[in-house]
Amino acid sequence: MKLLKMSLTGKRLSLLASLFITLFILVSCAPRTAKPLATPQINFTSILVEANWLTQPLSAKELVIIDVRPQNDYKLGHIPGAVNLSLSQITDAKNPVRGMLVPQEQFETIMRGAGVNQDSTVVIYDEGNSPNPARLFWALHYSGFERAAIIDGGYAQWRKQNLPVDTKAPSQSAGNFAAKANPARIADKTYVQQSLGKTGIIILDVRSPDEYQGNIKSSQRVGHIPGAVNLDWVNNLAMVEGVAKMKPAIELKQLYEKLGVTPDKEIIVHCQTGVRASQTYFTLKYLGYGQVRVYDGSWEEWGNDPTLPLEVGKGSATAK
Repeated sequence: MKLLKMSLTGKRLSLLASLFITLFILVSCAPRTAKPLATPQINFTSILVEANWLTQPLSAKELVIIDVRPQNDYKLGHIPGAVNLSLSQITDAKNPVRGMLVPQEQFETIMRGAGVNQDSTVVIYDEGNSPNPARLFWALHYSGFERAAIIDGGYAQWRKQNLPVDTKAPSQSAGNFAAKANPARIADKTYVQQSLGKTGIIILDVRSPDEYQGNIKSSQRVGHIPGAVNLDWVNNLAMVEGVAKMKPAIELKQLYEKLGVTPDKEIIVHCQTGVRASQTYFTLKYLGYGQVRVYDGSWEEWGNDPTLPLEVGKGSATAK
């Protein structure tokens, strides 16, 4: 009887083993759904990148390089894979205020045409000595897209390092970029009017001192917005071995804080048509400022509206 029980137990174990082996074979041979490979994520740590950052093994699908120089310059030579996009394409020619950004729907179409997707990283450059890349940078930020950076020193730095150059425009597919305006990144004249004299809000005029003081006439009226602080945008740059590059962050921070333009305040930046203001927007964002707006109408709008207040002369030296 004991032997019979042992025999039955052995048979059961043998049967269980057979079933296990069968199930293992079935599972092993069953068709499997392939697991999609993860797309390498670009290490996006700063909105200001060095030219040789683009020489890293970056995903071409994820990276969009935009050259904002004139088309003729682009055709003579550009960073391989870069698409050309002039500022005139994102400037609203129908708006009576010169230099304004195109409506969001139009900007969305333009960015899709440049191959920008929602998960893209956009790197922008020009020759390195103008505020133009920052205009596109701000437009992207205003449209809710923040994975954008500018090449420090631009194409001049690229050539200086003897990096590869191309003369052909790349073939590309339309992107799925979706514009979603962020009202905290822009100011209109009403908002600026309501901000005059308010504690904690700084109006920063980044035109030249002569424009600010009224010695140069670029609109019907000369002068500046009452209470505005002046710091010419060119102070953000310095020549380094023949290339215009951003000044060190610590130096820029001291420059702005000396004027009372500090991170704890809301900064409204303007110039004549918003382009130079965009470069200072970029600079303040680079320094970690949270509350920064571009007055897109800038002096082009304010200086041509006789109903709006103004000051002529030196005005405010520092923010209050």
